[in-house]
Amino acid sequence: MSTLPPPLPGSARTAPAANFVDVLGKISILLGVLGVLYALGQWAVLMLVPDDFLARAFASASQELPPLPSMLRWLLDHLDAMAWLTLLSSVAFLAASWGVLKRNDAARLGFIAIMVLGTLVNFASIVLLMQVLDWVNQIGTSLQVQGQGMPGQMQASNAVSMGMGVVSALAFAALHGWIIYKLCTPAVRAQFKH
Repeated sequence: MSTLPPPLPGSARTAPAANFVDVLGKISILLGVLGVLYALGQWAVLMLVPDDFLARAFASASQELPPLPSMLRWLLDHLDAMAWLTLLSSVAFLAASWGVLKRNDAARLGFIAIMVLGTLVNFASIVLLMQVLDWVNQIGTSLQVQGQGMPGQMQASNAVSMGMGVVSALAFAALHGWIIYKLCTPAVRAQFKH
């Protein structure tokens, strides 16, 4: 005979929910810190490289290369803004992660919003990837005309790159969807202070 009292009603369901929140919060804090460090690294590189470095590099090769895709050109023209956006989004993610670990319901909702936004950005980046791969194909075609190209290898490489981009976006969408679902279950929602 066991001398332990019977478990409290609902405690078996609450323990996995509490563990999920703890693990999610800790892993997300680590990812948030890495994101902040990455953003600070971007800033360090931007400070070391002259402002017109990329413009000069592409200007010198502009006679040999097709024009840059519009989205890529915009990103290169706004590297400072993108570095700020990376830093701010990483800090927001870090704050939401800390709030999730501390069981703050507003942080849970913010975390869900960041997951949704991250998924949308992943799918939007596929459009940029398509433009860049089209640009690479144009370079390959010009090299082939000059007798230097490797069109078969380039097409295979582009197909693999596009496939990996789509698979990656789908995998993160599935992961984010599962996390959002778990954060909305009654057992997990009960872990948070309203």
